[in-house]
Amino acid sequence: MQYLADVCDVEVARPKFQEVTALGAAKLAALGAKLIASLDGAGASTGARWSPQMSQRAREDAKAGWRKAVGAALAAAN
Repeated sequence: MQYLADVCDVEVARPKFQEVTALGAAKLAALGAKLIASLDGAGASTGARWSPQMSQRAREDAKAGWRKAVGAALAAAN
């Protein structure tokens, strides 16, 4: 999660309740059955947060390496 925050240069938050896929499916079903009025308020409080700590230079280097690896994978697939 820290690497994701660093490379994307955004704060990443993980909910305390980690079964958010099941929660989302249940909320969509409840919305469809008109048991709830909207999907506002996800119902999952934050359990942990990661803030970007990587330098801009390191971030650019990591992204350049990723682009190079993707390019090589695409070239190998052709």
